[in-house]
Amino acid sequence: MNPKTKKIIAREGLVFLGIVLLGFIIIQTGMHFLPYLKITCLENLFEKKCILTPAEELIWGNLPPPPPILYRIITAIGQFLLFLGYPTYLLIRFIIWAIMILLKKEK
Repeated sequence: MNPKTKKIIAREGLVFLGIVLLGFIIIQTGMHFLPYLKITCLENLFEKKCILTPAEELIWGNLPPPPPILYRIITAIGQFLLFLGYPTYLLIRFIIWAIMILLKKEK
């Protein structure tokens, strides 16, 4: 195996590992905050009052907690990167390569 082939394999391996690692980190970030969203909220005609535990009070203070859908979206992005990130990267690279080949003027 020549050195050029080894470099290509090493680069692709690092790209693959980077995308998978990024997907895991994003999934874990989204799932880390889900337990903090079990907050009891009481609604009446005039206001929405949330009852926070002392730990949640420490985290959120007087700010309203973010909506749970935000963390579901973060987790979905992480899952996309984990399972489809590398194939998407390869597809985009192929499209760019094909356009460059087609636009190259023949001598």
